[in-house]
Amino acid sequence: MVGYNGGVPKKEPAFEESFRQLEDIVQKLEAGGLPLDDSVTLFEEAMRLAKLCNARLDTAELRITQITASAASPNGVREAAFRPEAARSNGGLGLLDEDDESC
Repeated sequence: MVGYNGGVPKKEPAFEESFRQLEDIVQKLEAGGLPLDDSVTLFEEAMRLAKLCNARLDTAELRITQITASAASPNGVREAAFRPEAARSNGGLGLLDEDDESC
Protein backbone atom coordinates (compact mmCIF):
# COMPACT_ATOMS: atom_id res chain seq x y z
CA MET A 1 0.00 0.00 0.00
CA VAL A 2 1.32 3.41 -0.85
CA GLY A 3 0.42 6.43 1.25
CA TYR A 4 1.15 10.07 0.55
CA ASN A 5 3.26 12.46 2.53
CA GLY A 6 3.22 16.00 1.19
CA GLY A 7 2.63 14.81 -2.37
CA VAL A 8 5.55 12.35 -2.23
CA PRO A 9 4.58 8.65 -2.38
CA LYS A 10 5.39 6.90 0.89
CA LYS A 11 5.87 3.15 0.82
CA GLU A 12 4.46 1.19 3.75
CA PRO A 13 7.01 -0.72 5.85
CA ALA A 14 7.61 -4.42 5.24
CA PHE A 15 5.32 -6.96 6.93
CA GLU A 16 7.93 -7.78 9.57
CA GLU A 17 8.41 -4.12 10.49
CA SER A 18 4.65 -3.52 10.67
CA PHE A 19 4.20 -6.59 12.84
CA ARG A 20 7.02 -5.50 15.17
CA GLN A 21 5.41 -2.06 15.51
CA LEU A 22 2.08 -3.72 16.26
CA GLU A 23 3.67 -5.88 18.96
CA ASP A 24 5.29 -2.80 20.53
CA ILE A 25 1.96 -0.98 20.65
CA VAL A 26 0.21 -3.98 22.19
CA GLN A 27 2.88 -4.16 24.91
CA LYS A 28 2.43 -0.44 25.69
CA LEU A 29 -1.34 -0.78 25.86
CA GLU A 30 -1.16 -3.91 28.02
CA ALA A 31 1.27 -2.24 30.42
CA GLY A 32 -1.32 0.46 31.08
CA GLY A 33 -0.67 3.77 32.73
CA LEU A 34 -1.13 5.79 29.55
CA PRO A 35 -3.48 8.75 29.30
CA LEU A 36 -6.75 7.92 27.58
CA ASP A 37 -6.02 10.05 24.50
CA ASP A 38 -2.63 8.37 24.04
CA SER A 39 -4.21 4.94 24.44
CA VAL A 40 -6.85 5.72 21.80
CA THR A 41 -4.20 7.05 19.40
CA LEU A 42 -2.09 3.91 19.89
CA PHE A 43 -5.18 1.74 19.42
CA GLU A 44 -5.95 3.48 16.12
CA GLU A 45 -2.39 2.87 14.92
CA ALA A 46 -2.59 -0.76 16.05
CA MET A 47 -5.77 -1.27 14.04
CA ARG A 48 -4.16 0.29 10.94
CA LEU A 49 -1.11 -1.98 11.31
CA ALA A 50 -3.29 -5.06 11.92
CA LYS A 51 -5.25 -4.33 8.75
CA LEU A 52 -2.04 -3.88 6.77
CA CYS A 53 -0.55 -7.12 8.16
CA ASN A 54 -3.74 -9.05 7.43
CA ALA A 55 -3.83 -7.78 3.85
CA ARG A 56 -0.23 -8.84 3.31
CA LEU A 57 -0.90 -12.27 4.84
CA ASP A 58 -3.97 -12.69 2.62
CA THR A 59 -1.89 -11.85 -0.45
CA ALA A 60 0.83 -14.31 0.59
CA GLU A 61 -1.76 -17.02 1.24
CA LEU A 62 -3.31 -16.45 -2.19
CA ARG A 63 0.07 -16.71 -3.89
CA ILE A 64 0.90 -19.92 -2.02
CA THR A 65 -2.48 -21.40 -2.94
CA GLN A 66 -1.90 -20.53 -6.58
CA ILE A 67 1.60 -22.00 -6.57
CA THR A 68 0.33 -25.19 -4.94
CA ALA A 69 -2.58 -25.48 -7.38
CA SER A 70 -0.28 -24.89 -10.35
CA ALA A 71 2.12 -27.57 -9.19
CA ALA A 72 -0.75 -30.02 -8.78
CA SER A 73 -2.36 -29.33 -12.15
CA PRO A 74 -2.17 -32.16 -14.70
CA ASN A 75 -0.69 -29.82 -17.32
CA GLY A 76 2.22 -28.83 -15.14
CA VAL A 77 2.84 -25.31 -14.01
CA ARG A 78 0.24 -22.85 -15.25
CA GLU A 79 1.59 -19.43 -16.03
CA ALA A 80 -0.26 -16.59 -14.35
CA ALA A 81 0.69 -12.98 -14.26
CA PHE A 82 0.63 -11.56 -10.75
CA ARG A 83 0.52 -7.80 -10.61
CA PRO A 84 0.88 -6.22 -7.14
CA GLU A 85 -0.73 -2.99 -8.39
CA ALA A 86 -3.77 -4.99 -9.47
CA ALA A 87 -3.89 -6.68 -6.08
CA ARG A 88 -4.11 -3.31 -4.36
CA SER A 89 -6.90 -2.12 -6.63
CA ASN A 90 -9.14 -5.19 -6.68
CA GLY A 91 -9.18 -6.48 -3.13
CA GLY A 92 -6.08 -8.62 -3.09
CA LEU A 93 -6.41 -10.44 -6.39
CA GLY A 94 -3.61 -9.53 -8.72
CA LEU A 95 -3.93 -12.27 -11.29
CA LEU A 96 -4.71 -11.95 -14.92
CA ASP A 97 -6.52 -14.66 -16.82
CA GLU A 98 -4.44 -16.60 -19.31
CA ASP A 99 -6.65 -15.20 -22.06
CA ASP A 100 -6.04 -11.60 -20.98
CA GLU A 101 -3.75 -10.06 -23.55
CA SER A 102 -3.17 -6.79 -21.67
CA CYS A 103 0.18 -7.83 -20.26
